[in-house]
Amino acid sequence: MTYDIDFEDTGGFDVVVKATGVFSLKEFLEGRERVLNDPRFRSGMNVPVDHSQLDLSTASIDEVRAAASSAARRYATSGPGRIGIVAPTSVAFGLGRMWQSLTTDELAENSVVVETVAEAEAWLASCL
Repeated sequence: MTYDIDFEDTGGFDVVVKATGVFSLKEFLEGRERVLNDPRFRSGMNVPVDHSQLDLSTASIDEVRAAASSAARRYATSGPGRIGIVAPTSVAFGLGRMWQSLTTDELAENSVVVETVAEAEAWLASCL
């Protein structure tokens, strides 16, 4: 799994993350830590996480729970502002919504699961 990070302002987002390949919880969590520990990252940055090219067919419910629990802890201490999760397939969309329901209320309120980057950008614009 590859976790690409781009810190260019794109469509209102401060940093763009693209996950590709076959999902691995370990690599997913390591990728998120790379974003949050990058010296360019500041708490409150808006982030789309693009799963358009991520194969989530082998992701388990326990892995989604672990990712949600970890995200909730990190969000409370140094998390991003708003997160737009791009999940174009029914599997990715369903797992994204499951992740969202398992996080904290604050993180759930500041995230959205959508099918396209354009929808994520539109959601972010509606929040401003």
